[in-house]
Amino acid sequence: MVLRTALATPRHAARTTAWGSGSAWRSHGLPGPAGRVIFLNFDGVLHPTSIEVEQERMETVIGVGLFGWLPVLDDALRPHPDVNVVVHSPWRRTRCDEELRLLLGSLGSRMVGSTPPDSCFEGIRNWLHSNPGVVSHRILDLDPPRKYPRPLPPELIVCNPTQGVAASDVLGALRTWLAR
Repeated sequence: MVLRTALATPRHAARTTAWGSGSAWRSHGLPGPAGRVIFLNFDGVLHPTSIEVEQERMETVIGVGLFGWLPVLDDALRPHPDVNVVVHSPWRRTRCDEELRLLLGSLGSRMVGSTPPDSCFEGIRNWLHSNPGVVSHRILDLDPPRKYPRPLPPELIVCNPTQGVAASDVLGALRTWLAR
């Protein structure tokens, strides 16, 4: 029900962002950006991408709707309250931060903002520059050849768009980082 409400909500004319200092979070009662952060794309990470689904056998992703792998990420993060989420998905261009929090369900309380509308990697770098309290981060994304410089950043965890965060190799890499 929350997902339908958030998807049906029209785009707000004024975006609420937290691109700058942590004061924006504190004024909204949200956790600050210190500690660890996951930069999160939605498509291909929290649910399959339609382009990739057409290329794969449909039964590999049948039953996985929008945000279908969100519970997997939620379970992995549950024992780690020090990890916050920053949205760097293209969804940030059409939804305000409050709507993105609703879409993230139980992970919405961990969302401390979204990256600026720069290119993907530049947006992440700019966000990190504006939030020096972040001691460690990971990027959950797909399709690195178009979005990231070579060599690929070591913080990048590449997701197969038909398995997303539910893939064993992705969960393994994420859990290794979380255990540190």
